[in-house]
Amino acid sequence: MQYTIREIEEKDDKEIENLIRSCLIEFGANHEGTAWTDPNLGRFSKIYNKEGNKYWVAMDEDDKIIGGVGIGKLDGVEGVCELQKMY
Repeated sequence: MQYTIREIEEKDDKEIENLIRSCLIEFGANHEGTAWTDPNLGRFSKIYNKEGNKYWVAMDEDDKIIGGVGIGKLDGVEGVCELQKMY
C-alpha cells in the first residue's frame, strides 16, 4: 500500500475533525478537558496555515485521510514549537 502526506487543505477540515473525534471516542476521551471540546477542530486549515504552524494529513491509496499531525508554536514560550493534534 502506498500513502501520501500533504499539507491540510480547507476541504479536509471536516474529515480530520471526524477522524479525531472517532479516536477520542475509541479511547474514552470524548469529554470536557480533552481535544473533544477544542473549538478549532474543524478549522485546522485556517489555524495551521500561518507562519510558524503547519498541519499535514496522511492519505491512503483511495485518498481517504487516515491520520494527521501538526507542528505549532507553544503558547507563552518564545522560540519553541511542539507536535500537535497527532492522530
